[in-house]
Amino acid sequence: MKDASIVFPIYNLVGAQLKGGVIEQDDQCSLESDLAEKYVQEAQTQVSNVHIRTLSYHILLTHTFCQPNYQVFHYARALAYLAEYKGRIGSHEEAFEYFNIMKSIYVPEVHQKLLSKAYAMDKCAICIAISALWHLQKGDIDRAIEQCEYIINEILPSYDKTDVIGLYTILLALIRVLKFNGHVDKVRDVYNTVVPSGIENHFAVGHLHKPMQLLLKICDGSSEQYSTVQFSDVELALNFDPADMPDKNFTCDGFSMKSMSAEICLHLSRRIAPGNAERERLVDRGIEQSNIANERVTASNGMIKHILAYEGNKEIQIRLIELKREDTTVSRTVIYDNNVHIDGTLNSSNCITTTEGSQKTLKRGVSIANRFVVKGDTSKGSNGSSSGAPSSFSAPYHVDTTKKKVAFSHLSSFESHGSRHSENSQSSAHESAPAEDISHNSQLS
Repeated sequence: MKDASIVFPIYNLVGAQLKGGVIEQDDQCSLESDLAEKYVQEAQTQVSNVHIRTLSYHILLTHTFCQPNYQVFHYARALAYLAEYKGRIGSHEEAFEYFNIMKSIYVPEVHQKLLSKAYAMDKCAICIAISALWHLQKGDIDRAIEQCEYIINEILPSYDKTDVIGLYTILLALIRVLKFNGHVDKVRDVYNTVVPSGIENHFAVGHLHKPMQLLLKICDGSSEQYSTVQFSDVELALNFDPADMPDKNFTCDGFSMKSMSAEICLHLSRRIAPGNAERERLVDRGIEQSNIANERVTASNGMIKHILAYEGNKEIQIRLIELKREDTTVSRTVIYDNNVHIDGTLNSSNCITTTEGSQKTLKRGVSIANRFVVKGDTSKGSNGSSSGAPSSFSAPYHVDTTKKKVAFSHLSSFESHGSRHSENSQSSAHESAPAEDISHNSQLS
């Protein structure tokens, strides 16, 4: 097929299916690699009569678009796809090489409408946003943040807001860079300003909207006041189940939606005292979601294939496991319900306030002491007291998000001889193992 109006959208659609996991491929993504390269070759053939790399802005506007067969925006789109693929597998030099060619011929004022009409989204603008992730993966945090500033100031104001999927992809790239590097308030303001009204009803990303708003409100580094856990937020966290295709797509771009789900559970549960049933449910749900995220960033040979998504999930998983250990300790040593005072009155500090203003206990209801009789227990709690005495717990800890987190530098997802890859994958395996042990132990106890 030589009709560009048919063949190029087919390349685009198949590429999306491959990235989203609908079409299975090997760990090396060889099928997608072949597709991306053939896409560029086909698009280049369509414009071979013009010296693409030397075209001036004047020529682009006054000459080339007067030719009905000139398909330069298809070529820009193909280059964006190949650059995105190369960046995703860690071949940053090649990614930036194709990216720079794409950017030199991409004219937003002209191409945005053409790309939206042909592909339903402007993949060139999206690629500019995704390129910030390549800087992040290389460890150049400052350059990644600078690219985010460019996207906020130059790309988002003119981006077609009816392209909700493309817009959300750009926003997630900003969130992946800024949120994880101490700029939560900034990216939250951008998110709340840019997302169109009614986005929660969108078929593909609508279910991500309210959870994302909650995460940007309660995560580390946020200046928003959130001390009393809302019952509606707990229910949202426990019922939030990101769809597989958008999760796999966004995982490729560095931010798993399963990790987002796990992190919401983390930040809600750490605001609830150990031993409460709702906290236990949140922690268990968070570990479940982070384990799924970990599986999706790991190749069949144990190597990490999505470095940024792995890095974003790793700390969340570790912290959830630590909370699980606290809960396991409490369940073994504390034989009273700290939701109920000695005189039988309710301790309101361990309640969840509903949207109606009423209070709901965290489902402990009856004192543990009334359900269990402990005889001859001389064990000591973690604070040195006997197991029947109250245990003191420190307040939830916070991570200093102002410290820059450097991604795994210069790592290709498919290097066969990288020792650091082997170490990371082994570390990941060890980190996920305690979650299973703890879950098993808690069932036995």
